[in-house]
Amino acid sequence: MPLAQGLCEDHNIRWHVYKHDRRSPSLKRWSTTIAIPFEALPDCMVLGCEVESSYATGLCILHRTRYRRSGSRATMQQWARTQPPHLAMNMFSLVPLAEQMRWELLYALQRRDARNGRMDASAVRSVVTTLGSTQSLATIFGTPKFERLQARQGRNANSTAHLFEFARTLHDAYEEVNGRAHTDRQVWDLVTMGLAHDPATHGGSRRRKGALDFTPITVSWLNDITRRWAQAELTRIPTYIVVETIRAATAASDGLARRPGGGEDLAALEVADMDAVVEAFRVLGRRDGKGLLTVQTRRILFARFIDLLDYGRATGPLRDMSASFIRQHHHTIADAESRSEERARQGLPEPVIRLLDDNLDALASGRLHSSLNAEQVKQMFRCVYILLRDTGRRPGEICQLRADCLLDGNEPELVWDNVKGKRLGRRLPISQQTAAAIRDWQQVRANVLIAEASAEYLFPARSSTAPIPYLRTQTVGDALRIWTAWINDNVVLPTGQTRPLEGVSVYAYAFRHSYAQRHADAGVPVDVLRDLMDHKSISTTMGYYDISLRRKREAVATIAALTVDRLGARKPSSLSAYELRSVAVPYGNCTEPSNVKAGGQACPIRFQCSGCGFYRPDPSYIPAIEDHLRALKANRETAQAIDAASFVIDNLSAEIDQFDTVIAAMRTQLQALDPGERRRVEDASAVLRKTRAAQGKTVLPLTVVNRNDR
Repeated sequence: MPLAQGLCEDHNIRWHVYKHDRRSPSLKRWSTTIAIPFEALPDCMVLGCEVESSYATGLCILHRTRYRRSGSRATMQQWARTQPPHLAMNMFSLVPLAEQMRWELLYALQRRDARNGRMDASAVRSVVTTLGSTQSLATIFGTPKFERLQARQGRNANSTAHLFEFARTLHDAYEEVNGRAHTDRQVWDLVTMGLAHDPATHGGSRRRKGALDFTPITVSWLNDITRRWAQAELTRIPTYIVVETIRAATAASDGLARRPGGGEDLAALEVADMDAVVEAFRVLGRRDGKGLLTVQTRRILFARFIDLLDYGRATGPLRDMSASFIRQHHHTIADAESRSEERARQGLPEPVIRLLDDNLDALASGRLHSSLNAEQVKQMFRCVYILLRDTGRRPGEICQLRADCLLDGNEPELVWDNVKGKRLGRRLPISQQTAAAIRDWQQVRANVLIAEASAEYLFPARSSTAPIPYLRTQTVGDALRIWTAWINDNVVLPTGQTRPLEGVSVYAYAFRHSYAQRHADAGVPVDVLRDLMDHKSISTTMGYYDISLRRKREAVATIAALTVDRLGARKPSSLSAYELRSVAVPYGNCTEPSNVKAGGQACPIRFQCSGCGFYRPDPSYIPAIEDHLRALKANRETAQAIDAASFVIDNLSAEIDQFDTVIAAMRTQLQALDPGERRRVEDASAVLRKTRAAQGKTVLPLTVVNRNDR
């Protein structure tokens, strides 16, 4: 084997001896006239090493050096049997492994190759080194011994993934050979079941960890029927339904476990056992321990459990179950608050949004996506966040925006598809700042190599073979969760508060609720907001920004002290008087007893509020009064133009003057407050206006005459 200057090791040594005592020795002359050729030495005794040995050791220079450095007490022959040959970067060897382990790893490699998995030689070499003298992977998968092997693998994620896949493949094959199906276990691997992406297909998505764990279902018959159902339905329904059903069975199992006998005797189950199950669903909490699941989620899970029982009865395994163990009319999960109030609480408060804005540079830090570099990934997610925040569109609608979604100009518009409502090509007015964010990302995107499948979308998929060609909503959700966790761990507010987002749930859909809340607080009419949200029904829109009873009462308590009468004199009222002894009319509250009793439908002076001694306006009605004033002034101009009688014009003028007096008095009160109190009054006024908008506009109870009745 040539080592240097084209000479083998022996001749290289002889050449150095020869030239030592000579002034200008010629290598060419020496090698052609003086040096004596030798017969080729046998190859290195290490199996598979094609380098010739040196001297009488039987090892090549590489392995001879390794042997000396190893300090091994074994003979060279014994040592050589466990050593890999000389390997290039694209090669690996299974020689160092125990004989059974070689066959196992060879099988695992064949299975990986059969599903077109990547063959990373460096990762396999690392796995071989980690395995060392391990006799078998098939029998230790999932045991502490395998966990120690994983720990020995170190922080190389690629090698660790290879080791895990090899062990899982071998364990599955071992179980199958011994007649144990994967579905007989309590934990099902999603990759083995064929429900997750292939671990390492060329150019495809990498496998994410995932399993179906039936272990928490402790009631034996319920555990058995859940696994039977999952095995039968797994390939026909979305995986999330299976996950929900397992969660439901776990909750039911917890409820039954508290009953005498633990709910194990099918024939002995009774209504009281179903009561215990329902109660378990009523108090079912979130996995993070932050309160209960939403009412809707708990109802869905309970329905999954009932469907599971129906399946068991229909297919036979639950044929012996007691007929008393069924859902009764009282087995409901009551809604402690209206659904609209629950949904409204899902919006993010403005201080939280300001905090997110202040830390926008940290969004998607270190995240990988397609061919984008780190800065380009951050710019893409920055644009996604701004669109979620400023447009109120659903996360899926943002992810599916087309590359040419911006209609630029003095009044820019966003072109988007309401997929849920099946209304495509919708247009939404947006601010110049939002349009600028889209333009900035479009410029970055124009200089990035985008996969052909993603070419028409503003936010491309993470790979050319991703299941969908645009950014996934799950990816956005993951980025938001990591971002908010970083803010919680690293940001301290000026007040000294740490973990500023503790207890706040920041998720993509919450920005839609915040969008509705923000516009409602600004006094946007509900019909306009309905169009902005692209709802068909006003009731749907109102559900997005309805407020809780607590917030309403706090607002009333703040405003009640600032109530005035028709002359502008202060008439403060108590909380109960404001709510119980008055009724809302178009331009304020009314305390006239007969009108209050009639719910505001029996005004004795035909709703000429400015001239009534029972009229009680407050600052929350200022915008409505101002609108009415403008209408009165327009009516007076019209009356003068048509030469109406003087008493008509005088009446309009008197109403205008009286309302001017009322507004001036309330503004004087507001100016006298300190800035903090004034801000609280303004916030309370916004809450009350929003409450009234959600209840529907208060109109005058006028009867429209039907011409056919004349």
